[in-house]
Amino acid sequence: HHRCSNTHSIMARFLSVARAASRVSTALARRTTAPTNTATLAARAFSTSRPAHTTLHDLILSEIEAEQNEGVPPVFPTSIGYFNVKTAAGSPELVLEADVDNSFVKVELNLHDCAMMDGAEFENAEQGELSVRPVFSVSIQNSEGKVMNFNCAYESPELHILQLAVKDSMDAAEEKTYYTSFEHLDENVQGQFMNYIANKGIDAQFLDEFKAFVADKEYGEYLGWLNKMDAFLSK
Repeated sequence: HHRCSNTHSIMARFLSVARAASRVSTALARRTTAPTNTATLAARAFSTSRPAHTTLHDLILSEIEAEQNEGVPPVFPTSIGYFNVKTAAGSPELVLEADVDNSFVKVELNLHDCAMMDGAEFENAEQGELSVRPVFSVSIQNSEGKVMNFNCAYESPELHILQLAVKDSMDAAEEKTYYTSFEHLDENVQGQFMNYIANKGIDAQFLDEFKAFVADKEYGEYLGWLNKMDAFLSK
């Protein structure tokens, strides 16, 4: 299940720029997505050369045409590292599951929790681009059914563990679960937790591939959004 309220509060503490604000410029953006080996997303901006009387539907159709001509189709592999990927078109949710090192590991992400930040802040990104910053949870279940839960954010090349907890089960109520702040732990303890989560499959290679998948997922949902807008405005 998705811990919506918890990850939203975490993102609010960690990111000062709201996702919505980062997406809005003077209009919608013209967009070509990066290949899956990167996680940068081009800014979306409709051409300002169109006449003022252009309708909203015309603009949507223009954006669809631009994507068809210039966009790079998103790619959705069925697995990343040890993990099987579960997602559906039209849903912002992404779930990855694997059995790793005698544990069941589950990664959960909702696109609405992932900030779209100015790409100029990131290496190899151009001015005006957007880059996705995944905010997600990792649940590691041991043989007794107990679960260690990490709330994380990824800014390549660094994984940030924000909070962590131990729960009685995967379904334990979030509102009754205490999370401690990772940054307040001893540095040696932090290092051991980083090693622990890496040994469960959340390593550098996984994180880069995961971020690329999230970028493509977001782009795919944007394309779907355009088509839904087209269908709605056609009536």
